Amino acid sequence: MTNLRFREDGSFRVLQMADIQDGPNVLPDTIRLIREAIRKADPDLVVFTGDQLKGYSKKFRKKPGQVEKTINRIMEPVVSRGIPFAVTFGNHDEQSGMTNDEQMEIYRNIP
Repeated sequence: MTNLRFREDGSFRVLQMADIQDGPNVLPDTIRLIREAIRKADPDLVVFTGDQLKGYSKKFRKKPGQVEKTINRIMEPVVSRGIPFAVTFGNHDEQSGMTNDEQMEIYRNIP
C-alpha cells in the first residue's frame, strides 16, 4: 500500500474520473483522455467515482475475463505513473455480469 503525502508546499491534488463507461475494446481516445487528465492535473491521488465500465455491453456477458481486461486497460495510465487510486462503483459497473465485490478483487490486485 502506498503512503499518501502532502507536497512540500502543503498541497495535495486529487483527480476525479467519473463515467468512463468503456467496453472490452477500450477506445484509444479513452486512454488518451485519462493520460492527458493525469498530465495536466499532476495528481497525488486518482479517484474513480463509478461507471468505469459500460456494463450493459453484451460483450461483457458471462465473460469475467473481459471485465478484468477492461479494468486493467482503463487503469494502465494510472498504474504506469505509480499514482495511488481509489474506486467506487456506479450502476453500470455491476451490469457487466460481475458483482462490485468481484470487481474490487481485480482492483485490489492492481499494483
